Amino acid sequence: MVLPCGAGAIGADPPFGCGFSRIQLRRNAEASSRRRAHDPGMALTYAVTWEEPDGSQRSGRLEVGPDLLRLDGRNAGLPVEHSFRYRDIVGYRMARGTGERLHGRPTLIVELAAGDSVKVASVAQSGVVSELANRLQAATSGEPEREKITSRPRAS
Repeated sequence: MVLPCGAGAIGADPPFGCGFSRIQLRRNAEASSRRRAHDPGMALTYAVTWEEPDGSQRSGRLEVGPDLLRLDGRNAGLPVEHSFRYRDIVGYRMARGTGERLHGRPTLIVELAAGDSVKVASVAQSGVVSELANRLQAATSGEPEREKITSRPRAS
């Protein structure tokens, strides 16, 4: 039941029980400003197309986890999954020529310790490949993410 308000000055606090909430409401409906840009314990995912070392192409998602890259998708209705630990990645680079790119899109070539490489291209956004290279830099070197793309030298 809402009680009628008594006469009061404009802008003055209403008397108790005048139809208004007694508790103080938050001024901002947004979440607290103490949030992080990314929780390091959670994996980031991207919609990608990739080419496996044997030349077969797949589509699905790439997950950047705390200790590995994971490619997860389907091929002819069957699930396909590959995981690469960061310690098994010896280098990476941007594809330079059209022959290296997947479907003409910006492509990241990930070089593996076994001598193979996997090509990865974004399905939706071209900037994902640069972002992925920066995250890979941070994950494989233990350094913070950088704005420019760098690569690790190949182990001798």
